[in-house]
Amino acid sequence: MKCPRPPCGRFHLPQLSESDQEDTFTGEEYTSVAACRSGTRRLLCGNGGSGRSCRGSPQSGDGPRNPASGVRAASRLPPRLPGHFPRHHHRSLRRPVPSTPLRRAPGPAPPRLPPPRRRLAPAGRCHRDPDVAPRPGLRPLLSAAEPTVLVVDIFGTDVFDVAHELRLPKYIFFTSTALLLSLMMWLPALDEEVHGEYVDLESPIRVPGCKPIPVVDLMDPLLDRSDERYRWFLYQASRFPLADGILINTSQVLEPVTLKALSEDPHLKRIPTPAVYPVGPVTESDVGPLSCRESPSPILKWLDGQPPGSVIYVSFGSGGTLSAEQVTELAWGLELSQQRFVWVVRAPTGSEGPGSYFTAGGGAGEPSEYLPDGFLSRTRGRGLVVPSWAPQREILRHGAVGAFLSHCGWNSALESIVRGVAIIAWPLYAEQKSNASTLAEELGVAVKVVRRPGGECVGREEVERVVRLMMEGEEGKAMKTRMKELGKKVLSGLDEGGSSFRSLQEVINIWKTDSTTESR
Repeated sequence: MKCPRPPCGRFHLPQLSESDQEDTFTGEEYTSVAACRSGTRRLLCGNGGSGRSCRGSPQSGDGPRNPASGVRAASRLPPRLPGHFPRHHHRSLRRPVPSTPLRRAPGPAPPRLPPPRRRLAPAGRCHRDPDVAPRPGLRPLLSAAEPTVLVVDIFGTDVFDVAHELRLPKYIFFTSTALLLSLMMWLPALDEEVHGEYVDLESPIRVPGCKPIPVVDLMDPLLDRSDERYRWFLYQASRFPLADGILINTSQVLEPVTLKALSEDPHLKRIPTPAVYPVGPVTESDVGPLSCRESPSPILKWLDGQPPGSVIYVSFGSGGTLSAEQVTELAWGLELSQQRFVWVVRAPTGSEGPGSYFTAGGGAGEPSEYLPDGFLSRTRGRGLVVPSWAPQREILRHGAVGAFLSHCGWNSALESIVRGVAIIAWPLYAEQKSNASTLAEELGVAVKVVRRPGGECVGREEVERVVRLMMEGEEGKAMKTRMKELGKKVLSGLDEGGSSFRSLQEVINIWKTDSTTESR
């Protein structure tokens, strides 16, 4: 049976972007990519508690989204695992039309997931509950699909038990940095060695073969070892060595030292650390005929009328929300800078902190209701305020955009890198703080904002300073030059013979060999 041909004549593995805005957590979803022995490959999409859902194209017929939904879809891909790839193969993939219906893993919805859609903190606790364990539902599903390999996200390692029963090779797709992967591999050892809280340590966290990690850059779940989120991270990290390999969304160009440590450092090898395959950057593709993409948005039309490199794009990703005080300070800072801007803004949170990520309530209301009085009229023509969502990839590739004020989620960082747009780093949550440090201090393509002494808020004077530095100063010009050069080098790794190309080819050849051996 031939695979249905997608509208653009190309195939695409659905890849979430930080600019994707519909984030849904469903308690029973676990990401798995299955390559079928029958000659076709199937993509079984879900998640393991990362707060993401797979999004299909408008033609894909995603079906209803509800907390009881299991595996999102199964899509047929090319008849054979390719032994040869076209140039820029990562970017030539397009979304297919699903050839099989939505499959739902049986079982109840997580009992303690609170009603607001964006409240994701209890996700890990729900996944550990025996009444929502993935094994009973996934075992018959995977058996019917006859997969050759199982690929899960970082919170999906519970399905390794099912894979072991079915004699399936088990892989993790790690969507963040090699530095974070190294930290997670080392976390069980760190948990045994360190007494007390990590935040009380006087020196940085040391991971073998990697740069020291300042305590202030640690992910939020690691800041309180009594927190259930920490225990959940520790549990998942302890299962990473069970994987047969880890595909990671980074590049040898971006993290050569850390990737070398993951493969060669004797301490990490004793864990043992599975083989790591850097295949990034994996971002949403913009290639293909214009007819295959949505018509230009009003934002892009507005950008068409701006001078080259004159606009700063401001967005905190799909889940970033600021406090009322912080929204006000950011607005005043943008106005004082006198620079052109596109600002994707959400209604502020009700919390006292400066901002949060994936919290309930963000995004509602008209900007005029919570921005400073007169801000919209005073910046009309020079600035564009966009409620909640904007086509980030298209904005970043527009010639009028000269910088990106970002929360430094790794997907957003990669999108900015491949398009050569320098970054003003404003991290909010998770690994974003360490991402910001990597971009600013190691790669030299970003400037970090500095918060007010004794507080978490970034003042209007600081916003004005970093925006002017990036858009007017010599330091900003140097960062932009370095970022454009970095983007070219990273993209060259996707060319035939490039480092990421070779990594992906290597792992697929392993899958082909495993499939051939199993079929004998």
